[in-house]
Amino acid sequence: FEESPASYAEVLVKKDDTTGRLLLTNGFDWSFVDKLNRTVAEMNTSDLSANVDIILGAEWLYQEPFIPHGIAKMTDYDSTTSLAQWDTQNPVGHQVIFQLESKRNLNKVTIERSFTNTIAKSNVCKTCKDDIRKFDAVGDGLVMTVSWSLGNIVLLWDGRRHIDMNIFTFFEDVEFVDTILQRFKKGFRKSRLDLTLRDDQPRGVGGMISYGRDLDFEPIWANID
Repeated sequence: FEESPASYAEVLVKKDDTTGRLLLTNGFDWSFVDKLNRTVAEMNTSDLSANVDIILGAEWLYQEPFIPHGIAKMTDYDSTTSLAQWDTQNPVGHQVIFQLESKRNLNKVTIERSFTNTIAKSNVCKTCKDDIRKFDAVGDGLVMTVSWSLGNIVLLWDGRRHIDMNIFTFFEDVEFVDTILQRFKKGFRKSRLDLTLRDDQPRGVGGMISYGRDLDFEPIWANID
């Protein structure tokens, strides 16, 4: 049995001390199961006792050869509302969140040195090294922040093996973010840092969901007369 509604059933029928097995096959009747249940119920109202022991259905659902009536085009859909939302987007900045893990416990001194050196070598902010703020008075972890006119970076260490780094800039430059990450990781020679998560997000107003570089073009799905 390959295509539904083809099926096979076995019904055990008992009268007194005699038991028999009724074998049934179905080829094209979609109501076979309903009829089988009704028949078994009727048999149980007589001097017979019957129950369905096995029922096997076909694996594939039969479908008439499909003939499409046409192929949908972009112009078949009203993109007015979607395009209006697209046009309201106003990019403001770019945010990237990193999560880094080490297989061994990290050292606060190493984290401070690597973060400071990374900021000092940044080609965007020449004096940011002097503006780094550190918070480590509570718990075993560490928070380091730096802000400048074009963005800010926040580092959070849990006191053990995990580091979060949140980078926000008022410009969109993936290469800048990648450089920050690679320079920071180089500061950990013995305790290698593995990147476990990277989340890039455009930031702005007007229902911002697209990167600024993409807003210079009309979306391909827009119906423009």
